[in-house]
Amino acid sequence: MLNKAIIIGRFTRDLELRKTQNGKSVLSFSLASSRKYGGNEQVDYVNCTVWEKGAEIIAQYMKKGSLIQVEGRNVSRSYDDKDGRKVYVQEVLVESFNFLESRSSSTQNTNPSSNYSNQYNTPQSNYTVSDPYADFASSDDQDGPLLDISSDDLPF
Repeated sequence: MLNKAIIIGRFTRDLELRKTQNGKSVLSFSLASSRKYGGNEQVDYVNCTVWEKGAEIIAQYMKKGSLIQVEGRNVSRSYDDKDGRKVYVQEVLVESFNFLESRSSSTQNTNPSSNYSNQYNTPQSNYTVSDPYADFASSDDQDGPLLDISSDDLPF
């Protein structure tokens, strides 16, 4: 199975680096990514999260309106809000990223439909993020826990 997301977009707001109780850096942000649909341009807003050193690098060099390419995987999670309601969240857990313009040039070029092909072919920075969930997998258990299930139990 494959779970991979590649998004090119612009930050929708200024970035705020946070720290967990264990001192790990985390950065959550939203990217605006435009696409053509029926001759019209539409914008999708994609929620992303990056951890530790990757979070620190992005927070230091990027800002609202900056263009970035992120690669990662889609994850779903849920939590209870302050009123006790369950909230479901889907986001891209960023595994690597490329800065597609410098911090100073993002103020000059804020059109999300600008020439992606030129900027994508000459990325200014490339970084791979370590997996924050790597501690949960053992070295001989790369695909998750082994299920003890017989073929008679399968519905197909």
